[in-house]
Amino acid sequence: MNKNTNQIRWEYGSELHWQSTLELQSLGGAGTIQEIFPHSRLHGTGCSAIRTILNYGQDTRSWQKIWVPTYLITDVIAAIADSGLAIEYYQDNPLLNSPGLPEGTLSSSDVLFRLNYFGWRGTEAILSPADTGCDIIEDHCHDPIGPWAQNSQATYCLTTLRKVYPLPDGAILWSPMGEELPKEPELTVSHLSAVQNKLSGMFLKQIYLNGGPINKAEFREKAIAGEEEIGGACGISGISELSRYFLSVLSVTQLSQRRLDNFQTFNELATNSVKAYIEQGQLKQGCYPFSIVLRFNNRTQRDDVRSGLIQDHVYPAIFWDLPTDLNDDQGLEFSSTMLSIPCDFRYTTEDIQRLVDILDHAISGCSALA
Repeated sequence: MNKNTNQIRWEYGSELHWQSTLELQSLGGAGTIQEIFPHSRLHGTGCSAIRTILNYGQDTRSWQKIWVPTYLITDVIAAIADSGLAIEYYQDNPLLNSPGLPEGTLSSSDVLFRLNYFGWRGTEAILSPADTGCDIIEDHCHDPIGPWAQNSQATYCLTTLRKVYPLPDGAILWSPMGEELPKEPELTVSHLSAVQNKLSGMFLKQIYLNGGPINKAEFREKAIAGEEEIGGACGISGISELSRYFLSVLSVTQLSQRRLDNFQTFNELATNSVKAYIEQGQLKQGCYPFSIVLRFNNRTQRDDVRSGLIQDHVYPAIFWDLPTDLNDDQGLEFSSTMLSIPCDFRYTTEDIQRLVDILDHAISGCSALA
C-alpha cells in the first residue's frame, strides 16, 4: 500500500483496488497461470467454468449425479444446480485433516466435486478417478498453484483468478489427465457490463485510497453492482480482453509467494492474544495460504471482534454463511466462529503490524470472551 496515502484512507481487506503501473510491473514475470497450466481454457468466472464443464460432462461422459461437499458457498451450489444434475452431499469442511469423501460405491455416471479450503491441503489430498470409481472435478481457487493443484490427478480442475489477481474477472479450466476440454465461451454483453462496473470500482477505490475526492460509497456501489451482475443472465461467459492480457504477463508465482510472505510475517508479529485464535498457523510444505484465518470461541465473540475491526478499517470476510440445516455440525461451528483476513500482495510489513495491533485491541476489548 502506498506509504504516502492519507492515514484516514488506510484500510485493510475488502475489494481489490486497481494497482499502480509500478506495482503491476513488479508483479510481472515468469510463472504466469497459463505457463503453469498451458493446456487450459479461460472463463469470465469460476461459476462459468463450473456450468460449462458440467454441461460438457453430461453430453460427453454421461454424468447424472454430482457429489458436493457440505461446506460450500451457495453461489457455487446454484451454479451446479443449473446443470440439472442430481446433487448429493458428502461431509467435508476445512477442519477435516483427511478430506471427506462420499460413503459407499461411486459409479461412472457420478462426478465428485472437491475443494482445497484456504490452501490448507497438499499432496495428501490427491485422488484419481481410479481411486474413486468416477470422474473428479477440483476447485483450487484458494491455492491455484499449490502442490495439490500442480500434482492433481483429477479429470478436471478449475480456479477463480479474480480472487488472487488484481483483475475484475477471470477463471481457468484445465485437465490434469489431458482430457479434451470444451471450447472457451464467447464474452457476453452482460458479463462485459459487470466487468466495467467492477473495474470502475477498482479505479475509484485506488483514487480514494490515494486521498482523492472520491466518496467511499461511490466505489462500493460500482463494486457491488459488478459482483451482482458478473457472469451474465446465463452465467457462462468468456473473459474480458483486459484480464486475458494481464493473465499472460502477471506472475501467479509472485502473487502466491507474497501471500505466503505476509502470512509468515503476520504469524511472527502476532501477539499472544492474537495467536490464541489463529487457525492453521503452520502450512503443509509447498502450500500457499489464501488468507489468515482466525477462529473464536463462539459466534458472539466472533461478531464482537469483527465489529471492532471494522471500526478501525479492517474488513474481514466470513467463508461462508452456511444454511443452518446443514448436515455438518463441525462445519457449521467453524462457519459461525471464523474470520478470514487477506494477506495478499497489497500489504507491507507496516500494514501487517498495524493489522496485528488492531486485532490485539479488538480481542482485548471484546465483551464476549468465553
